[in-house]
Order: sequence, then structure tokens, then C-alpha cells
Amino acid sequence: MPHLQAAPAGPLANPAVPRTPDEIALEAETGIGLEQLHHGVGPAAWAVLGRAAARGHGVRIGLEDVDTLPDGAVATSTAALVAAARALLTEARCR
Repeated sequence: MPHLQAAPAGPLANPAVPRTPDEIALEAETGIGLEQLHHGVGPAAWAVLGRAAARGHGVRIGLEDVDTLPDGAVATSTAALVAAARALLTEARCR
């Protein structure tokens, strides 16, 4: 199953969420400008996903990461988690 991604780096990245000075310095120092992929564990997974989406970074989610939906309900499948993540990503893109 492919990973969900927020807006990719480059021209589709979210311009409303600028990179931090540390990110810019790291890229300049190392010459590495790789896309970031985030995932959290347990209930924090949803906060991590939300922050990543707001910054235009990639995300991943599955039952190995979290077993509840954002509203606290038990997730019955990875598909349920992916649907919830997709809704959050779509909402983040519309801001």
C-alpha cells in the first residue's frame, strides 16, 4: 500500500508554512534536501500527522503506529486509519 503524502517538497509544498532556520541551515550545510516523512506512535501519532501535514511533509500511518482514530474510537483496520489521515491531510491542504 503506498504511503499517504501531504503536499510534496518543491513547487507543491505549502508556502504558508515556511521552513525553519534550522532546516534551511541543515540543507545548506549538507546539500541534502530530502522530503521528510513523519509518523508517530500511540495517541501522539495524530498530533505528529497534523504537524507534518501543515508543513507539507509526507506521513505514514498504520495499526503498528496507533490503534485509535483521532476521536479516540478504536480503529478496526489500517484502512480506517488511512481514511482518517486522508481527511486530515485534505483539511490541512485547504487552509
